[in-house]
Amino acid sequence: MALLTYNDLVNTDDPRAALLDFLESAYRDSAKKANWDIETLTVPELSNI
Repeated sequence: MALLTYNDLVNTDDPRAALLDFLESAYRDSAKKANWDIETLTVPELSNI
C-alpha cells in the first residue's frame, strides 16, 4: 500500500512535484507487481512524438 498524507505533501518544498513523483512511483511499483509491460504502456514525451 502506498500512502502520502496531506501533511507530508504540504510540508515539502514543491508539493506538486512531490505528488507527481509519488503517483509515478506507485504506478510503476503496481504495474511491476501486475507483470504489465510498462515500456509498452508508457506515453512518450511530447518532444518525442
